[in-house]
Amino acid sequence: MKKTLRHVGMAICLLAGAVCVADDPISDLTERLKSQTRGGLWMNGIQPSFTMPSNSLPTQVVVKAAQAWRIVAGTNDALRIIEMRAIELNGPSGEPLTAALVECNSGRKILLFRLEGKGQLWTRFYDVPEEKPASKRP
Repeated sequence: MKKTLRHVGMAICLLAGAVCVADDPISDLTERLKSQTRGGLWMNGIQPSFTMPSNSLPTQVVVKAAQAWRIVAGTNDALRIIEMRAIELNGPSGEPLTAALVECNSGRKILLFRLEGKGQLWTRFYDVPEEKPASKRP
């Protein structure tokens, strides 16, 4: 009986771990951008221009970027940083990027950012696809 319970417990832990790994929007976005056939074109496009001191905290960068991109309009808008980490996705000249998964009034988004010269920041927000509910089988 104890062996059976231990195996059931291990199976539950493995399933829980698989669910956690499967719901990783930052990794999903990273893999999607890596797989694009024309490497690096996802970095092109119009973006707001703003600078920050080189000693700015990453959380300050996220808040400033959200304001610059008008993801949040003011202090009454909710912005919660869920996760932030360096990712294995480099810019055209090899600079590493940081990704921040955030939740705001308009849903979950991922901010990719990096510091460029003279306090200039490159930033880009991506929407996180909504999770589809599991289909019900008859």
